[in-house]
Amino acid sequence: MHSAYPCMILALLPMIAMAAPPITESDTSIGDVTQDFMVESLGNTYSNIEVLAFDNPANIAGVDSVSCLYTGDGNTNGQNKTVCQIILYFTVDGQNCEQHIVFTFNTGSNSSREANFVDILESISLE
Repeated sequence: MHSAYPCMILALLPMIAMAAPPITESDTSIGDVTQDFMVESLGNTYSNIEVLAFDNPANIAGVDSVSCLYTGDGNTNGQNKTVCQIILYFTVDGQNCEQHIVFTFNTGSNSSREANFVDILESISLE
């Protein structure tokens, strides 16, 4: 479903059941969520990608906590696809809320997962 759209943000998605088993799953406070954290959380998931650190970490403001889930999406046209699902937890007028952000990125050779993380983190806003 997601691999047809290389970088897609879906707000307020219902919970999606992924067929592939999770590769990495983490739950952390929002203060710890930076670009470095996002890349580090994928760390040694794929041996054919060199993970680079970011110079300027970016925080996502306005949420209480976040959960990140990464799942494999098979091998499509010679490029491995990974689905990243970020779930933001926050409160509006005393009501507990979630916002789901889902996108895919290539993890095959000659791909840059760092560019996807920069774009997605800088685009997140609850305002």
